[in-house]
Amino acid sequence: MHNVSGHRETNDTDCPGDVVMAQLDDLRRAIDRGLADTSRAAVTVRDGDREATVNTALAFRCTAEPPEDGWDLAGFEYCVEGWVRQPESEDIDYLSGYTDGPQPAQAWIRLATQSPAIDVSITPVVPGHYTLHARTVMTRGAGKAAIERPGAYAGRHTYLVHGNRS
Repeated sequence: MHNVSGHRETNDTDCPGDVVMAQLDDLRRAIDRGLADTSRAAVTVRDGDREATVNTALAFRCTAEPPEDGWDLAGFEYCVEGWVRQPESEDIDYLSGYTDGPQPAQAWIRLATQSPAIDVSITPVVPGHYTLHARTVMTRGAGKAAIERPGAYAGRHTYLVHGNRS
């Protein structure tokens, strides 16, 4: 089983169709090339709770692994993905962490620092499901040859936020 697979490779279906299936090998090679030129320094997100109530501050500690030789830590990016599923429906509403538009993408917040750890505090004001994603921002080289990339592996912590309980 490939890491990037079409539905047809696992089920008897026409989805994603002939056009996408023909592009999967090129996509796999592009991902491999991108990962080869990216630091693999992972981030660990620490917090013990998996449930909270609205208007309660949640504190997270995000710690980066030491980067490989040749890479330097330039900072962190984090995104607080929030969503809620509508009752009796398969539809979800995005609460936070996404750009506007017909195809939302994660909205990352950048913190420039060379510290190997950051603290992130979040106070959800709406009940729902939330995931804090945190990743490193790494640099390699200098001058015009310098490159800057997000780390390949993000840390995550998912939690459920309830309405105020009486």
